[in-house]
Amino acid sequence: MGLRAMALSRKSFAILLSGLIAFVISSCTDINPTQDSETLDTTNNAELPSREAIPHRQLTPFDEFRNVLWGMNLDADSQLRQLNADRVRQEDLLAQCMNDLGFEYIPWLGWNTWYIRDAENYRPDDQDWVTQYGYGWTTLPPESRGGGGISGTMDFFTPGNPNIEIFNSLSEGEQRAFWAAFQYRGSGLSRIVDGWEHINCNNWSSAVVNYERQVGNRAEFAPLMAAITQMYDDLRWEISDADRAWSNCMAESGFPGLERQWEASDTLLRELNELTTRISANPNWEPGVNPTTDNSPEMAKLRDREIKLATADLNCRISTNFEANRSAHVVSVETQFIDDHLAALTALRDAAEQGD
Repeated sequence: MGLRAMALSRKSFAILLSGLIAFVISSCTDINPTQDSETLDTTNNAELPSREAIPHRQLTPFDEFRNVLWGMNLDADSQLRQLNADRVRQEDLLAQCMNDLGFEYIPWLGWNTWYIRDAENYRPDDQDWVTQYGYGWTTLPPESRGGGGISGTMDFFTPGNPNIEIFNSLSEGEQRAFWAAFQYRGSGLSRIVDGWEHINCNNWSSAVVNYERQVGNRAEFAPLMAAITQMYDDLRWEISDADRAWSNCMAESGFPGLERQWEASDTLLRELNELTTRISANPNWEPGVNPTTDNSPEMAKLRDREIKLATADLNCRISTNFEANRSAHVVSVETQFIDDHLAALTALRDAAEQGD
């Protein structure tokens, strides 16, 4: 995987954290489409449903607490200052980790550029957009994935990076070992942060910075955070009535074996990560070059599958009124949780606001 692909894994990790959900993104879902992905009709052998636009996600009762805890209540300038401070800390940790594994690495901030991401360019609920881009995993650059907000572009080979000269001075075998230590597996690194194992320096340094910054990691809030994690674990793994209706629709559309709506995108992302790792591990693949749909026939085939899967997913969400039905259930669960833990949640929010 090239450095451009790092934004994907970092983005996924950030999404998990921002929802206060502790789960492994590579779940054990098994999809067995009844038709070959190359011949599957993208209209699911049926006329596209006449539809009204899927409504934007409404704020839930829990968002007030979550937004404060994760800094989403801050203005853009404040968020940028926080992100840049975090980046300084991460580069120092990254250099320390690479040095520990025997590689020279110079902390450098120029290969990460923060910017305001335009939500209008990411429309996973729009029929025309989905039939062109699917979920955006294989079809869009990392900086274009996801909704609006602040994001970052990472490119190790940005001109001016002093580590490029270091990398180019290495033999091909040494370069592969460098990438393994920096971003992949096989370096021998194994470090635990908040119960999670990290096997490369980039992921470890990012996890440390995220852990250090969160008020919720303080011991006094441990019971509350455990309860929040359990609530969202239960919500994630349960099969709601909305999921059942969606699942039946997906099976009829040629994608059986999906029980929960999130499994569609999650499975595609897992396939992308696995394929990227396998291609990059090929001795004939140029180190540091990110596999894309332009330079890899396997990636191009996965892109076609992604578009067909995402189109079926959207059609089924529309026809079963999934968003409204699922959101109503989530709100009811969160509301009850707030009633049961109001004092602790208020203390957590106050501590986050004060920066204690």
